[in-house]
Amino acid sequence: TSASFAYRDSDLDIREIGEQLGVAYIVAGTVRKSGPRIRVTIELVAMDTLYQQWSELYNRTLDDAFNAEDEIAVEAALGIVRSFEADLPTLQLTPPSPDDPKPSLQQLFDQSPEQPVTTEFPSLEDVDIQSFDDLGDVE
Repeated sequence: TSASFAYRDSDLDIREIGEQLGVAYIVAGTVRKSGPRIRVTIELVAMDTLYQQWSELYNRTLDDAFNAEDEIAVEAALGIVRSFEADLPTLQLTPPSPDDPKPSLQQLFDQSPEQPVTTEFPSLEDVDIQSFDDLGDVE
């Protein structure tokens, strides 16, 4: 954004820039050109720890600069999104057993990850929906 360009030649360090912008992460990088070739480095840095969440190096030729720009933007966006996948909660489900009563949704979420996993989400008929009445208010 235009706000970030104000810091292009700044003497501030990355943490100070992050604080001034009020962001949790900063995407930073460089572009270097040598003849018809460019090298783009991009990194995603967490402001609370200064941990490099993700980084990548891209080498392209400028035969088609717009195509190179589009490719790098898409690849970088996908890389950044994928860097957060490990932080997303996962739901572990066990295959239903004909001998067991229907599990509640809370039981499904509380289930131990060591139990066998199925890739199919249960249908509404396989889950006791009334169990949410016992959960109380959820914020």
